[in-house]
Amino acid sequence: MSHWKKILLIGGDLKSRLALHDVIDARPARDWRLIKVPDGEEALTRLRAGIDLPDLCIIDFVAGNLGGLDLLKKLRAEENPALSRLHAILCATPEEWQKVQQETGGSLPIYLPKPFDPNQVKAALERALA
Repeated sequence: MSHWKKILLIGGDLKSRLALHDVIDARPARDWRLIKVPDGEEALTRLRAGIDLPDLCIIDFVAGNLGGLDLLKKLRAEENPALSRLHAILCATPEEWQKVQQETGGSLPIYLPKPFDPNQVKAALERALA
């Protein structure tokens, strides 16, 4: 039996979440459990409470009340290593990614450009969970 990986999908519009879900669900191994949270603030609350701690967070730059970049900064600042070391993929447009690069210094998450290309999604997943 294979180990099921939990992926927390945070923020983004419905179309983006569905596109990511479709690519992840199409994987032949079907070894992923996808948990969707529409808002960065809700995700942070869940993570701090230890609810469904994921193997990977896929965070949209636009994540509701708490944007993706701010959520990443808060996670990296957590004292709990289960949170501060979470694997993360940040979904962003090229313009949003420039802001991420300026504000994060050298501590960059894996970048997944929007709009999504299925091959890039698969490559980002493999890289994040390697």
